[in-house]
Amino acid sequence: MLIEFDQTTIANMTAALDSVCKRIPPHKDGYEVRRQIADAMIASARSGKRTLSDLEEVGADILVELMPPKSPRGVRGFLIYCSDYKCSHYVTASADPWPDHIRLSDLEPRFVCTACGRRGADIRPDFHWDKPGAIGAPMLIFRPR
Repeated sequence: MLIEFDQTTIANMTAALDSVCKRIPPHKDGYEVRRQIADAMIASARSGKRTLSDLEEVGADILVELMPPKSPRGVRGFLIYCSDYKCSHYVTASADPWPDHIRLSDLEPRFVCTACGRRGADIRPDFHWDKPGAIGAPMLIFRPR
């Protein structure tokens, strides 16, 4: 099936698939999701859109279709700050593990900073959850009651 493509296109498809699949939430990851993304990329390559950016865009579009944003504004991530303003450690997290009816204020007391040990967090929506960026080691951990 992939014999019809040159090596550059296959390399672009592999890199794009890897890039897009890294954004699949762990609890939604599976063969079918990856297969739908790969099939869309193959169709795109057959239609002549073979650059890495074209293939990543097609994969991202499929990912959005399969997992629509949870809120009307499209926020699917959190910025979680230590509640001690002197500590100032923070971490980013996906909102996908929590159901829609959970309020942020219900989650805040459940976090403990791994740097200073203080319980509690200030949780804000991350409006740039889909932008790639360097994320350091988690500084806050979730401790269920």
